[in-house]
Amino acid sequence: MDKRDESVLDSLQTLTLIDRIRQREIMANSNLPRRIIKKTQRLLSEPVWEIYDGGDDNNMPRSYCVLSEAVSVSPFKVWISWLDYESEKLISWMKNSSCGRFRVSEEKALIEHVKLFSHLVNCERVAQEVYQIYPKKGSVLAVYSETDTGNFSSCLYIAAVKMNSLEKIESYLSELVEAMKTSPTFLQFTKDPSVPRETRLAAIVDVCDKAKFAEPTKNFLSLLAENGKLKNLDVIEKKFMQLTTAHRGDVKVLVTTVMPLPPAEEKELKETLQEITGEGKKVNVEQKVYRM
Repeated sequence: MDKRDESVLDSLQTLTLIDRIRQREIMANSNLPRRIIKKTQRLLSEPVWEIYDGGDDNNMPRSYCVLSEAVSVSPFKVWISWLDYESEKLISWMKNSSCGRFRVSEEKALIEHVKLFSHLVNCERVAQEVYQIYPKKGSVLAVYSETDTGNFSSCLYIAAVKMNSLEKIESYLSELVEAMKTSPTFLQFTKDPSVPRETRLAAIVDVCDKAKFAEPTKNFLSLLAENGKLKNLDVIEKKFMQLTTAHRGDVKVLVTTVMPLPPAEEKELKETLQEITGEGKKVNVEQKVYRM
């Protein structure tokens, strides 16, 4: 495909996206029954798009998304929902010719540049808000594996053990993840693909310097910023915590009940589990209430 063909293709894809947004705007302002409007808007947002990383279409498209809400065409503003890789349901590339299975995330990002949208993705909707993405001849696709975020967690864990700073790094990561939960601005910064890579990297280095983070943490977060993985920080932190828990010999127990346990019963349960586990190990009990 020559440059002229690529330009035509880009224009067609941009028109497709804007046309869908205009249709959604029309539907939102129509007098049709709410049920019809909702269904039509869902169908208009069905296609999965691949997004460029770093606010520059010279970079690689790395993430998948669906349209969540169309704000306006001019100026261009849309909310997208990210697609998160379902690592527990690994799909073999060789057997199924699939790039993986993805679920629509609750996390959204505001996109204000139409050029961030790379192209429509060949996919199949396999369940409610779950898509299976397939390669297509000539397409540039991100290939995922269940170790994608796990590799980052493992590298940080090894560095932390070597420097005898597990607890420090645990604390730093927890602080950052908590900041993502409590600060909409910081969350938007980590999730926004339009932020240039250099800006993202400089901002993270500045945060690390001001917070006086240890060198391994600073290097690790810089690596995430460079590779467009800051948006996965919460998942990486969770996997890192699993590694440190195993390192200390702690045991995590998930208890599922139909209603929250009273404090006395919870205390008794923890004591019983501690007896079963034995001395030298700490039992961390996580309660989950089953919703019928």
